[in-house]
Amino acid sequence: MNVVMMSLWRNDEHRCLADRVSHLLSKRSLGNHVRWLWVVGDSDDRTEELLRDAALKADVTVLRYDSGIHGQDAETWRRRGAWTATQMFSHVLKSDDIACLHESDLVSPVDVLDLLLCDPLPVAGWPTIDLCGAPQFYDTWAFRHISGRHFSADAIPPAQTFRVGSFGSCWAAQAALVRNRVLGPEAVVDLCRQWRSEGVELWVDPRILIQQPVQLWAPV
Repeated sequence: MNVVMMSLWRNDEHRCLADRVSHLLSKRSLGNHVRWLWVVGDSDDRTEELLRDAALKADVTVLRYDSGIHGQDAETWRRRGAWTATQMFSHVLKSDDIACLHESDLVSPVDVLDLLLCDPLPVAGWPTIDLCGAPQFYDTWAFRHISGRHFSADAIPPAQTFRVGSFGSCWAAQAALVRNRVLGPEAVVDLCRQWRSEGVELWVDPRILIQQPVQLWAPV
């Protein structure tokens, strides 16, 4: 199978960019071909230039799309990210079988693709952040139960894969479910809402641990 691993970037020149690039390019999938699709949006530093340099070393496509959406509040961040992700999804190829969204600042197991592909799709991992000396659940906005209730920071991971209403951070889906999708202002939550309206079941595998580094996190 062909896997496209997608990431968004914005003003990351001085945010451990080289380490993040190396981390993403370390991902492999047993018996599958992996390519990387990186989209830079609304960036005013050298992020695009540095990513294009890195792209010479692997099967990486770097694209630039600027939304012109300004603001730093959470709602604006999501609208801007949704617009940029929509452009990215238009570059999922017909030859791609699986699409994996891996936020560029996250840390995941080297075999994260194979772990995700062992589950029913679409599926996300279990994101955590260590803010108070111990890990807590990270993406409490995007991850929601079937009832629509948000996950809490002290959420206890179940033992097995379970169904959810929406997810985010690091996930995989059949490429046909991602290709040419247009996202509303709620970004990945809107994508999940579209899928559920089409009868698609969404899953989370709590055994796949995804980490948000504290030094790359900022409350919005």
